[in-house]
Amino acid sequence: HQNGELVLENGNKYNISHTFLKVKDAKSHNGAHVGTWNQLSSSFTNADGNKGSHTNATHIRYQIITPTNWMRISKVNGQFENAFGGTYTLDGDKLIMKIDYASVPAMKGITVDISQRIEGNKLYWKGIGKGSSGKEVIRFEDVFEKVDGPVATTAAK
Repeated sequence: HQNGELVLENGNKYNISHTFLKVKDAKSHNGAHVGTWNQLSSSFTNADGNKGSHTNATHIRYQIITPTNWMRISKVNGQFENAFGGTYTLDGDKLIMKIDYASVPAMKGITVDISQRIEGNKLYWKGIGKGSSGKEVIRFEDVFEKVDGPVATTAAK
């Protein structure tokens, strides 16, 4: 059970009252990819050919991967950028992630095919995102570092 009050920077207040049930899922994945991850860097090419990159100096991105779901929340220069997440399937080192919810409506419904590699506490992703029509919308390479300690424990709860 989660109860409380969400107070936004503008002073607006919203009551929170949530009840969650633990789900037993035969498709659960227990692996080294499960955990809380801090994105260190990203490079990408959008569908229009525009390229970009960033590091955690300006873009703070935490990603939580559970045995059945995942979510990411992002800030740019200290300001909220976006949040999104959903479900995924795993086959060896291949992840197929579905964006089931997103703060940016255009992101909802994107499916991302990812090849992942884990070395020590680093997670390396190379992926392609496709829209609901199957058209490619982004190619990317990301590097994450596993978050341990109180931040990871709090996020996992």
